Amino acid sequence: MEDGSIYLTFSVKAASNAHILLSPNSYALDQDIVYEIVLGAGKNTFTTIRKLRTSLRTSANTVGLLKEDEALDFWISVNNGVIEVGESGKPDPLVNFEDTNPLEVKYLAFGSWVGATACWIYDCKNITKTENQLDHLKGVAKIKKTLLDEHDPSIPPISNGDEAIFIFTAFAINYVD
Repeated sequence: MEDGSIYLTFSVKAASNAHILLSPNSYALDQDIVYEIVLGAGKNTFTTIRKLRTSLRTSANTVGLLKEDEALDFWISVNNGVIEVGESGKPDPLVNFEDTNPLEVKYLAFGSWVGATACWIYDCKNITKTENQLDHLKGVAKIKKTLLDEHDPSIPPISNGDEAIFIFTAFAINYVD
């Protein structure tokens, strides 16, 4: 953005060690100072933000944050030297970091640690810090999500007094010779 602030949304599917690099350079070398964010570091036990090549870092316990078989949505905010990382739909960050001598972030990269596979989806326009997870749904889809997601199908519906309950079913008969 023009004022140097960044708001990034993405999804990642990984068992652990999902790395995001924020850099002032298009090709960061080993000696360059950059920001590195690691979701699910330490075998998916903590999340960290660090300014590489310096001793500046912060971490938070986030045991089980990532899922190997499910892409989860996250956001990153960079504004006036404050970096925050959070889960989509939650306004409070998982971890934040304040740099009194901030880098001018112009580039980013996604990766994973050796032996850890990660699948990334970047530039997700529908993810925000405070988004209601139902906002993108319309009509019947929103009703189904609201009413049925937490419903145990083994429990029958209960009538409210004299109210009639209609249950619709469908079946097909196939004749096999």
